Amino acid sequence: LFLITSLRLIWRARRQQYALVHAVEEAVFIALLSKLLFGIPYLYDMDSSLALQLTEKWRMLRPLQPLLSFCERIAVRQSLAVVPVCDALAAIAHQHGSPNTQVLHDISLLGRNTEDTQRDLRAEANVPTSHLLLVYIGNLESYQGIDLLLQSYARIISEVPQTSIVIIGGRPDHVTYYADRSAALGIASQVRFLGPRPVSSLDTYLKQADLLLSPRIKGNNTPMKIYSYLHSGKPVVATQLPTHTQVMDERIAFLGAPTPAGYGEALLQAIKSPTLRAKVGAAAQQFAEERYTFDIFSRRLTEIYERLGEQIAEIPSSLSAGSPPVQ
Repeated sequence: LFLITSLRLIWRARRQQYALVHAVEEAVFIALLSKLLFGIPYLYDMDSSLALQLTEKWRMLRPLQPLLSFCERIAVRQSLAVVPVCDALAAIAHQHGSPNTQVLHDISLLGRNTEDTQRDLRAEANVPTSHLLLVYIGNLESYQGIDLLLQSYARIISEVPQTSIVIIGGRPDHVTYYADRSAALGIASQVRFLGPRPVSSLDTYLKQADLLLSPRIKGNNTPMKIYSYLHSGKPVVATQLPTHTQVMDERIAFLGAPTPAGYGEALLQAIKSPTLRAKVGAAAQQFAEERYTFDIFSRRLTEIYERLGEQIAEIPSSLSAGSPPVQ
């Protein structure tokens, strides 16, 4: 796929001189190739540290960490600018020698997918109406902290028996593994695994939750779902790690240490405090409205393009004469 995409870009670049390539994630290496061949500058849209992401997901690649970091550093230094999605990635870009760093946060997806308005989450998961509904949405990779979530819940379930957790997402093998873990912890009757669901259901599912969960234990970028979580107006219970705290504080979320005791304590506080839940959820929604909507993202991106356009105009090459608008 990388080779096919590279060849397509080369073919397009030979037919039309672009002013700028906007490269997202690993596409930055294709953009780097186009710069070397045609001198076309590129913007690096950095959604994660590829070097860290690869070595955290696949242990076999850990000996290659220095090489992967070197490749990432070259991509950063050769860019016209780096646009990371959070402050932690901005710090990595700076360490790599970014010539120009402009943070552009991800945004809430609420209100952009409204097809599945009839879904009943409680009915799908067979959760009693008397139970407080705790919802996790995302993949079930180990860094997401599902083990931590299950262990934490097992510690407190006797104090809050009128609760249920619904976990949405994950491959079949992950679902099977964590369902077995739930059974081993004695909480299977109150933990439901629904597997993958369409993104178009996100609005509906979030609106039906009482609490939203993000027990992530690794990673430096903020999960994109956090912005939708906050925008939903439902309180979030998250781990007290930079992946979360660079966006959230205790005013807009319940934060607990990434241990069964610490995260369990945060869960317990949120479950037992309906008034505080409502206050935290409302504050989170206002916070997201002010910072993480599509209109704000669009305005910020336009400002970045305008600044880069000024830089491109100063480049003494064919790019500065007769080149088309930024692509």
